[in-house]
Amino acid sequence: CMSLILGTLLLLSQSNPFSTPPSVENGLRLALSPKLDGTIVAEEWDPFDQNQPASTFFQWEPGQLHLAGTWPTSKDLLVSLDLSANGWLKGRDNIEVRVHWAAAGPEVSAKFLDGTPVSGPAWTQDPALIAASKFAGSTADASATIELTLFDPGTFSFPGPGEKMGVRFDTVEPEAVWEPYLPRALAAVELGT
Repeated sequence: CMSLILGTLLLLSQSNPFSTPPSVENGLRLALSPKLDGTIVAEEWDPFDQNQPASTFFQWEPGQLHLAGTWPTSKDLLVSLDLSANGWLKGRDNIEVRVHWAAAGPEVSAKFLDGTPVSGPAWTQDPALIAASKFAGSTADASATIELTLFDPGTFSFPGPGEKMGVRFDTVEPEAVWEPYLPRALAAVELGT
């Protein structure tokens, strides 16, 4: 029985694209205001995880989370946010933001993971989060760039100075979806001023 459980856990870890934590050099994120124009400027953004097919960036301000990335247009950019840094499957504070580059430009969507139901974690769409956001994008060759600010629409409690949250960026196939019970390893970042 124990070998069956261990075998199942091993299989799940091998098929889970979110099981390896991001490698982030600097876990402290200072409050900075980027200019949302679809162009990443080095002095404007603080790099997040550069060890993947995308260059990603994360910053914050009170009530705002700033996300940016450059990635292949054949993929989608997927951002996982755990606002309390208490684990991806815990609570109602886990947000998935997805950016798809369509012919007309970037399409941004969001859903949040509710880990509180007795029946198990469940996805819930959150159009208010995207309606309260601003973004700008551009393309060059086969790459897309997005600069995105999420504003707290009152649905969530965005963390503030001295608090931690979990962050993860991935590039995924446009048609890929994942079950809500699949765990995700996120990098813990501290929000500083």
